[in-house]
Amino acid sequence: MNYEILKTELALPAYNGMTTVQKVQSLNNATIAVKQPIQTYLIKQYLIMAGVWRGIADGTSATSKTAVDVLDGFTQIDVTDPAKEAVLISVLDALVAEVTVPDFVEAHKTAILSMGDTTISRATELGLPEVTIRHIQEVS
Repeated sequence: MNYEILKTELALPAYNGMTTVQKVQSLNNATIAVKQPIQTYLIKQYLIMAGVWRGIADGTSATSKTAVDVLDGFTQIDVTDPAKEAVLISVLDALVAEVTVPDFVEAHKTAILSMGDTTISRATELGLPEVTIRHIQEVS
């Protein structure tokens, strides 16, 4: 535990008036939205389960071929990188618009993009392990 980071954090006005337990909960609850890389096998699995993969995989359009290339050519898409996220969004937008893949709709795009969404705790954001009551007591 880096007690210096913890002490600096707990000195912030947001923690004024909180009990020790409330401070622990505030630091450990996963409430901060962040992006995470999306494993391409999960995208493909989703598309198969949604019944749209075959239409993409068998497609002859440039859009279908690009989607297959992306899913087969990479193990993950790092949507924490805005440029890479933009490419994924572009491919998904093209699939939504693609007349030869009519079963791929906006809801599929939304579901795939949500795979890159997660939440972390303030402790994780600060690079700290899970904070305990003892940790709070150590710096108080």
